[in-house]
Amino acid sequence: KVEGNGPLQKMIVESDSYGRLRGYVANPTWTTPPPIGAEEVASGLGRLGLLTVVKDVGLKNLYEGVVPLQTGELDKDLMYYLMQSEQVLSLLELGAETDAQGRLLAAGGFFLQAMPGQDTAVLEALVERTEDLPPIGGMLAGGAAPVDILADIFGDVPYEVLETRPLSFHCSCSRERSLPALRLLDRDDLLTLIAEGEAVIDCHFCHERYVFDREVLQGILDAQEEKS
Repeated sequence: KVEGNGPLQKMIVESDSYGRLRGYVANPTWTTPPPIGAEEVASGLGRLGLLTVVKDVGLKNLYEGVVPLQTGELDKDLMYYLMQSEQVLSLLELGAETDAQGRLLAAGGFFLQAMPGQDTAVLEALVERTEDLPPIGGMLAGGAAPVDILADIFGDVPYEVLETRPLSFHCSCSRERSLPALRLLDRDDLLTLIAEGEAVIDCHFCHERYVFDREVLQGILDAQEEKS
């Protein structure tokens, strides 16, 4: 989650280990003249604010780290987070290429990190090699596949591709998952919605609308009163 002082105001992005992604910005109507590069993205997000990273690492509670924004450029700020919160030597580069009308042609990135106990000299050598590469957004827009970029980065350093997954938009919202939000409302709010005849919950990610009629709302109210 990025909360900055730019016109986009806030950006939230979620992903899982299966390549399923979703995200939104608080002010999707903001525009900027093309070409759109890292500087324009930083201006949209802002250079003052907070970056929050939440991870599910298989424990009872989620891991959360918060750092102040440094540049408004996501790859640089995420690298700062990794150094400050997780203290892991890392290299992250993100890039996106747009056409003359500002339409997205390609977006992607690479993330290099030394595993625990490994010699960081190899990572440092890879970092030097990436400095000679063209911007990754341009490489992807020009037809380079991720495996091609890996080969360019690693060169003669042995490596093994463990897994590949396609990326896709996926929203986990549902009517059932929206109900708990209504159950958190107090009696007066429920009575107001009952009088209006319905409650509508909009998903910020996929814009799906879930409509709950007076009967459902009355049932939630009855359950609350019975419990109390």
